[in-house]
Amino acid sequence: MLESLCVNEETLQETVVVDDQDVDEDIRHIVLDEESFRPQVTACLTLFQPIAGATSKMEEDNALLSDVPKVFHELSNEILAAFQSGSLPHKYKRKKREIFKKKEFSCKPVHSVANLPDPRYKGKHSSKDETLTAIDLINEICSHLHLCREIANVAE
Repeated sequence: MLESLCVNEETLQETVVVDDQDVDEDIRHIVLDEESFRPQVTACLTLFQPIAGATSKMEEDNALLSDVPKVFHELSNEILAAFQSGSLPHKYKRKKREIFKKKEFSCKPVHSVANLPDPRYKGKHSSKDETLTAIDLINEICSHLHLCREIANVAE
């Protein structure tokens, strides 16, 4: 929808100035503000496209728990690049912390536990702390299930 606003900006502007259209004055002012409208829509697109892409990847039928750290790693890199490139207005920079809090909320130790032995990743998208937490969790599970120590050593 945001992409459509960029593509159809002129048409939208023409629509809000037509007298027979019942368009709220505040909306009319926003749409006609050349210096604000497009940059704000573009900034939203810059932030939301990577988030939408990551969400789609994690909702695919063949998505695995081990994919989650990689998806968040890629998402973090894309968002950091957008902030560092200067393509986002300054007021959006305060949103960066909120976006990264979503990783803490969504990416749990079980994802790192799955990512660590996955031969595609081998834990490379997890931080050192996440990897250590995953190893501790594997050891706890092995202990709880009375599995031999050699299985737990696979994680290390």
